[in-house]
Amino acid sequence: MNKRFFLFYLCSLSYTCFPQKADNKFHYKTNWILKTSVKNDAFCLINTMMGDPFYLKYYNNVYRKMESGFTPEVRESLKRLKKYKDENGLIVSALLTKWFVALPDSSLNYTLEAFKNKPKVKGLGKIQKDIAGIIQYLIDINFEKDYQRLIIPEINKKMDSIYPGLAMYNIVPQIEKIVGVPLPTDSVIFYLVKYGRPHGINLSGNSFISDISYNIVVSLQVAIHEMLHPYFINNNFGIKKEYAELAKDTFIYKSFINHDKSFGYNDFEGYIEESIVRVLEQTISDKFNLVKDSKNHWKTEDKGMHVFAAILYSQMLTKYFPEKYKGSFKDFLIECVADIKTKGGKVIYDRLYTAN
Repeated sequence: MNKRFFLFYLCSLSYTCFPQKADNKFHYKTNWILKTSVKNDAFCLINTMMGDPFYLKYYNNVYRKMESGFTPEVRESLKRLKKYKDENGLIVSALLTKWFVALPDSSLNYTLEAFKNKPKVKGLGKIQKDIAGIIQYLIDINFEKDYQRLIIPEINKKMDSIYPGLAMYNIVPQIEKIVGVPLPTDSVIFYLVKYGRPHGINLSGNSFISDISYNIVVSLQVAIHEMLHPYFINNNFGIKKEYAELAKDTFIYKSFINHDKSFGYNDFEGYIEESIVRVLEQTISDKFNLVKDSKNHWKTEDKGMHVFAAILYSQMLTKYFPEKYKGSFKDFLIECVADIKTKGGKVIYDRLYTAN
């Protein structure tokens, strides 16, 4: 996930991949809510504190300023956390913000108590004690007080600047047209953070983390993307057979194997799901004119790893999706996989860049 993320859709057809729920009503507006969170930003900062080159590209000065003050214990904890992250293909900030989403946002003390009161937190394993020590260190150096004094005003200024623009986009009804069912709420909640690059993080179905460096287009893409994710996974619409066929395509599978693991998507189904969501996000973005170069950005985004998304986009242009398919993305996807099986993914990918 680089500087493109997740929000909503515009389309005249109702998508029928999933049954509609009669007890829920479709929404007609989008309620934008912007928040701050010292807890979430601290979790994001830990990415940089590890000295991970992937994050130092964005926060080298922050790391250099902090690193000289690390205690020997904190250095060892950060080293173990970095090793654990690399071995398991994790995004530390995403793991922590999701696990502790229910804790208050205003103080790290609640977070520290949660670590102390839970003998084991699923997914953290042997590094739970290290994370607790890192949080204690941030408390000891008055990170929270400095954050309230220096960072919150900066984030509030960003909120004031982007809210009028966000309010112009009524995205929830458009996403509902894509997924074919009402969303749980018409609210979209953004937690703006200082240390979140290059990620956007989904905390829940309608709640996200976005960095204050991102412009309004990126923030919109963050929301579109993540609000689509729950509706387009293998278990939702039965495409296990298609996943197996895609894994046989050398071009697609090689792209999966060789991608930078720091971006996530380190199992094949997750990689394919991400491509599906990205291409649907792209279709929405096209409707809102959010992306200037709809074709070529696939070559550079996340180091060009999303070749299956580019293949789907190529197919959408030639197969007239969604009009021809009456809104059924599943039917479109099954047909695309059949084409990949007979023609090869590389041929369809190249067609995107050779066609007029």
